[in-house]
Amino acid sequence: MPRVASAAPGRQAILLWRAVQIVGVAATLAVVAGLVLAPNPTLTALWNVIVPLVPASLLLSPALWRNACPLATLNTAANGLVGRRVLPARAVPRVGLIGIALLIVLVPARRFLFNVDGTALAVTIGLVGLLALVLGAAFDLKAGFCNAVCPVLPVERLYGQRPLLEIGNARCRPCTRCTQAACLDLSPPKALRQILGPARRSARWLLTGVRKYTGTWPFAGFMRLQWPA
Repeated sequence: MPRVASAAPGRQAILLWRAVQIVGVAATLAVVAGLVLAPNPTLTALWNVIVPLVPASLLLSPALWRNACPLATLNTAANGLVGRRVLPARAVPRVGLIGIALLIVLVPARRFLFNVDGTALAVTIGLVGLLALVLGAAFDLKAGFCNAVCPVLPVERLYGQRPLLEIGNARCRPCTRCTQAACLDLSPPKALRQILGPARRSARWLLTGVRKYTGTWPFAGFMRLQWPA
């Protein structure tokens, strides 16, 4: 399927994305409340309707989710309240392992915990949201959470190598170079290659954290077949 190019968002598009972001945060708060007050219908709606929209958007372009993600909204809302540290290029691969670890822990936990325990899921969402706020306050723009420890970031990097749609970044205007390498918002196709560095030109990439992450995908597929939601 051919890729469809899209210009950087204009003023009206930015305002539309801002509205989407506000609605996203409000919807997330409503879901958290529903998980505590009415867990059964909220869990059904969350896993069968809301959550499938995320991978569907990533198939088109990671920028769709990155522009709308409520955690990213929290991350950037607290921008620089404590400091404006950037994420050095040498730290990107190491910090990225945290996001990979979180993804590997959280996804299987759905099978035995998050599918049935609304309160546990609500607390987890709250803690991740708090982490996004704290890291947003301590780092510049997306350097602390969205471009570092977000558990969805490893998936975004894989899909971002060749997105079907090219969508402009509606958040970081202007760009402050908060992440000195592998920023999906600057260059999605290059982000993964920048993490691998020279190792991508030889078999050494098999020893990197990215290889350890991609190697878990067959296991994740097996888990899906054995214990469907």
